[in-house]
Amino acid sequence: MNAVNETLAAFLEKAQRPGLLGLLGKTVAKKCEKELRMYFESLGERILEMKFEELADPERAIDVEHARHAVEMRMHNLLRSRRPILSALLQHHLAAAIKQANAISVLAEADGDIGDDPGMTADEAAQWASTHVDELITGLDNTSLQTVADAVAKGINEQLGVTGTAKLLKDLTWTMTRQRAETIANTEMNMAMSTAFLRKLQRNEVEYKQWILGPNPCPECEENADASPIPVDEDFPSGDDAPPAHPNCVCALAGARAPQW
Repeated sequence: MNAVNETLAAFLEKAQRPGLLGLLGKTVAKKCEKELRMYFESLGERILEMKFEELADPERAIDVEHARHAVEMRMHNLLRSRRPILSALLQHHLAAAIKQANAISVLAEADGDIGDDPGMTADEAAQWASTHVDELITGLDNTSLQTVADAVAKGINEQLGVTGTAKLLKDLTWTMTRQRAETIANTEMNMAMSTAFLRKLQRNEVEYKQWILGPNPCPECEENADASPIPVDEDFPSGDDAPPAHPNCVCALAGARAPQW
């Protein structure tokens, strides 16, 4: 019975940890990652169907500048047509992440529990998600467009021909599906949770915050943790007011009691 109680206690402790360190945060990120993979798989299929490798056919003698322009025009149209799908997907998951952040105790890493005001109301969460997603998608689409154009340019410059360029594009779409989906899910869900949680600290008049390290932290995040606790309205040494400090950062933010000097 004691072993069962200890296991349950450990489970509850993990579930109640802040941000992506908690089970609820990880669940939100995994759901987002799954749907992003599906989106990027579909996008990758469409990219391959467009046969950009044919631009690298030596018999066509297309120079890099004209090839890049052709890729950019067609990719722009493709990405614009798919923007509503990606926007709806991201807004849904960002709102879910904010909802989870609202449920976390403002002093999740300290004794006691004060305040119960949410970090963001539903309307505030929707507005923040909408604005953030517009900026995010613009960056993602620009990266997708330039990455495909770079692959075709490489195929021409290195004289890889149709077959070699096709392999580059296939490898690119695989990376886009696997690695990109995970990075976006972890980073963006963490940003949403941390933004909402920081507002919750402010609204509940918690004066200090602390940086909670995730697994295998980088030196930058370790420095942020070492500097904790700091006043809620100040930035950590990395220049961030809350996690993430970098792509794929899974550190978390928690309220803290005043430091005992």
